[in-house]
Amino acid sequence: EVPLSAYGGFDFDLPIGEAAPLGDWNVRAQVGDATLSQGFLIEEFRKRTFEVKVRAAAVPTVRVGPLHFDVEARYLFGAPVQSAQVAWTLLNRKHDIGFAAYSTFSFARASAESSEDYDSDRGDDSEAAEPAADGTATTDAQGRLTLQIAPAQEDGADPLDYLLRAEVTDGANDQVAGGAVATWFPTAAVVGIDAPWYASAGKPFEAKVAAVDASGQQVALSATAALQRLDWQCKKTGPEPWASECAEVASEVQRTPLAIASHHATVALTPPQAGRYRVSVTATDSAGKPIGADWILWVG
Repeated sequence: EVPLSAYGGFDFDLPIGEAAPLGDWNVRAQVGDATLSQGFLIEEFRKRTFEVKVRAAAVPTVRVGPLHFDVEARYLFGAPVQSAQVAWTLLNRKHDIGFAAYSTFSFARASAESSEDYDSDRGDDSEAAEPAADGTATTDAQGRLTLQIAPAQEDGADPLDYLLRAEVTDGANDQVAGGAVATWFPTAAVVGIDAPWYASAGKPFEAKVAAVDASGQQVALSATAALQRLDWQCKKTGPEPWASECAEVASEVQRTPLAIASHHATVALTPPQAGRYRVSVTATDSAGKPIGADWILWVG
């Protein structure tokens, strides 16, 4: 028996001998007429005998071609883990586009939204990773394995990070895992915008527009910059006060062609009145695939 603390809790230490059987254990406590229980696991510690390294291509995969991963398993004394079973899983998540030479630019799209309740909290699950593929394989005589996995993506998809986890099981049934991340781009180029977050009605402001490839190198292309005013429009869907549908509608107020031939091009845009605006830049890459970026700003 153990006494309860002033807060109704208790604790105790129970030594477990080296001969205790491995597996699931359970502890129960009787407090008055109530019975509490909690399970726990007893396992045997085993030193890691080998390590697993996974490497992905340093340059992002663009449009076509498989993702490339190299897996290598070696014992800590240097010998390869030969003919070992490898169970791998591949997850993907949205890639946050950014380049050191364009740190102030946004390469994301920000399309107008529609919602029945536009004041509700819209969560951002862009960081959530989703299952993409899985499989099994075997290491060779050098303890190595090359995986080439083709991403199944549709045109217009966002750039993605692919996270590979490879778990290697050797002949002694020891398991060690390693992982790496590869990036996939659906287009040969992306465009980015750098503009102010706030502007004055009736006065021009400058927006910088850049075009780069997946490795961040500048590319030359023609693009179109559009300034759009964003307004919420609602319509009744029933007699109840709350029965309505609302959507954010974009109205274009200016459109300007531009040529991007250096680090960036500059375009002057003039919002006619106060409100919420979007700068939208569209273009096509060398394969004719559409690309674009958006920038949201307020005008007062």
